[in-house]
This record gives sequence, C-alpha cells and structure tokens, in this order.
Amino acid sequence: MRTHPDKGYRIVSMMSGMQDAAEIILSHEERFDGSGYPRGLSGEATSWEPACLP
Repeated sequence: MRTHPDKGYRIVSMMSGMQDAAEIILSHEERFDGSGYPRGLSGEATSWEPACLP
C-alpha cells in the first residue's frame, strides 16, 4: 500500500509536461509532522498542493 505514491510518480512523470503533477502525486502522503511517506518530509519541506487533492 505505501508504494502507491512512487508508482504513481513513475507513471505520470513519463508524460510530457506532467512533472509538477508527478511531484504532487509523490508527496500526497507526506505530513507536516513528518509521519508521512515515502520521504518522511516535515514542516516547510512539505507542500500545500497535495492537500488540495480530494
């Protein structure tokens, strides 16, 4: 289950002009407190864009 951000990133990043979307997909499970995945980002290293996805 925790591999879906990586898989989605790999698929979307191969599409022309979709690099920003791929980064959002990769980051959508990250949490401000650092408890997210896949990279364990925290604080300002997280992005607000993934929080806007339904």
